[in-house]
Amino acid sequence: MVRRELDPAAAESSRACDGSGRRSGLPGPHQGRKASFRSIDTSLDRVVLVSGDDRMVGTMAKLEAHRRGRRHRAISVILRDGRGRLLLQQRAPGKYHSAKLWTNTCCTHPRPDEPVSDAATRRLAEEMGIAASLIPLFTMQYRSRVSSFLVEHEFVHVFGGISDQTPKPSASEVASWRWMSWQDIRRDVDLRPQTYTVWFRKLVRDFHADIAAFCRQSAVPVDSFATRRHASAAAARRR
Repeated sequence: MVRRELDPAAAESSRACDGSGRRSGLPGPHQGRKASFRSIDTSLDRVVLVSGDDRMVGTMAKLEAHRRGRRHRAISVILRDGRGRLLLQQRAPGKYHSAKLWTNTCCTHPRPDEPVSDAATRRLAEEMGIAASLIPLFTMQYRSRVSSFLVEHEFVHVFGGISDQTPKPSASEVASWRWMSWQDIRRDVDLRPQTYTVWFRKLVRDFHADIAAFCRQSAVPVDSFATRRHASAAAARRR
């Protein structure tokens, strides 16, 4: 069952976001001087419309799907380093929704006929300039207003990966980035929820145990975590 949560328009949220993190003792962001100015135009992309169990039921222009609040397939990537810190990005000011808000490493929509794992790897390289092995962690669904006329209704495949690479993000997508511990992220989301995207707040709130377990793993091949994670999920389904 999809949980409905309505949030203030992204424009109002972005005005409340100073993006620095310094008031709460967080590490300062890395500014656009480290970003690549390559442009990634996804405005004409079509998204995959899906049922509640992620079966494809059609395609639709991305903006139209958001205007009409149609459920579609999406990707979110959570990248951590060898110390267990997560890589967050601040969305660029020019984004058509949720601009200037902080969020997980990257997000995207798989193209029609594109496997979700390929879409996750592609977007990590496009947005953050990082090539890393990714594995599926879990899925989630949410429906939320992200501006006065746009509604995100998504079935999200969440992927995880481990990398110590220095990001080289696209300036058209990312304003700033920083590594943060899971404890600091949870604390800051509680203190300043308006500075984070609605989907990242849902990740923090509803999947904190899964993400905390992923962050606690030693810097071993991420597939080891996936094997344990999937084995536990399979055992739970059998009960």
